[in-house]
Amino acid sequence: MGRMICVYGCVLPVWLFLCGAIAAAAGVEPPDFSVSGSAFLQKYCLKCHNDQESSAELSLQGLTDNAALIRSRRSVTRILRVVTSGEMPPADQQRPELAEAERFTGELAAILDHADRTAKPDPGRVTMRRLNRTEYRNTIRELIGVSFDPAADFPADDIGHGFDNIGDVLSLSPVLMERYFEASETIMSQAILPVPPKIVTRRLASVYTEPASGEVAGKFMDEGFRRLSTDGADGVSTGPLHTPYKWEDGEYVFRARVYGQSGSGAPLRVAVLLHGAGAAGSIFGGGVGGDCGQCAASGEDPEDF
Repeated sequence: MGRMICVYGCVLPVWLFLCGAIAAAAGVEPPDFSVSGSAFLQKYCLKCHNDQESSAELSLQGLTDNAALIRSRRSVTRILRVVTSGEMPPADQQRPELAEAERFTGELAAILDHADRTAKPDPGRVTMRRLNRTEYRNTIRELIGVSFDPAADFPADDIGHGFDNIGDVLSLSPVLMERYFEASETIMSQAILPVPPKIVTRRLASVYTEPASGEVAGKFMDEGFRRLSTDGADGVSTGPLHTPYKWEDGEYVFRARVYGQSGSGAPLRVAVLLHGAGAAGSIFGGGVGGDCGQCAASGEDPEDF
């Protein structure tokens, strides 16, 4: 145990030293190439490598500061190689001393190294991510209003790290592309009808409204109308009347044909109410002498509203 503690005690300072050295190196300013580096080029290189006479198709005339070096990294890397190896300047031209050449190449390397350490990393291209089968189904349902299950036709989604929604993992195979084209035709054929649907008219006879009893047809019917009274004893005779018919989803226009008689001769107020999810308790319709879905019925002649 004592030996292990000693090893850890030795490694920890070294690790802290390395971290401190890296942090310190990151904060060191690079050499200023315009001070001495450009003078080296002027003295040994620009005679042959300028805009007018660019030997080996290489002009160094624009390399005047650090920013220019970073923009011309390929040329700078080439300079580093030939000066370090001694290929340049050529033997028949004025050549620098070894220490001067090493100082020059050291400055170039330091400038490039600093640029690499302080540059913003490039994460690369953004992955063009496709939808997986669940996302595709939900998107079609929300955008177009068509229930389409791609699991029946689409190949299984690729899975990475236990997930099927990672962009870099989801591939687009030729088979899946064919399924996309087939799905688009199926979905649009359901969303776009070739001809508008026929308007269906449903008639509901009052004899079939509830509450009901065995006496409705004989006692409470009058020429096809169900007769109600304000002084009745139960709902069969007083109402309100309703139907348990379950309507399909769609847009409807409701019409009711009613008439009313009162002892005073005053019009009776008649209302039609729609009950159900999202519409419970609302009054709809409209007609003679009424708004908010109510109608004033009087006389012996039936009126529509």
